[in-house]
Amino acid sequence: DMFNYYFKELSEDDRARGLLPPLIIFPKHGKTPRKRNIHGLKIRTGSETEEKEPESASNQHSSSEQNNPADVGFESILSHGWITNESLRYLDLIGKGNGGRVYRAV
Repeated sequence: DMFNYYFKELSEDDRARGLLPPLIIFPKHGKTPRKRNIHGLKIRTGSETEEKEPESASNQHSSSEQNNPADVGFESILSHGWITNESLRYLDLIGKGNGGRVYRAV
């Protein structure tokens, strides 16, 4: 019986002082990766194979972005996935932890 085991593990002094550790009745269920990643975000790693653009096309994109990165349009960001620090304006810090900091940005 779970309760008998719980009270056997406690010392008399702890019981007398009321120092009872929490009793976990139901096991904790971990979140599945599907529940954690509700937006389907993925991390790009160097080991993934990516299709390369022709050199002339990639040079045109990079040269136009280097001239004025703040003028990059929303459609361009969505279609190419290129976001630079200069194209973001940080509004406030939402949170921070072991994974880094999360900002609200425009």
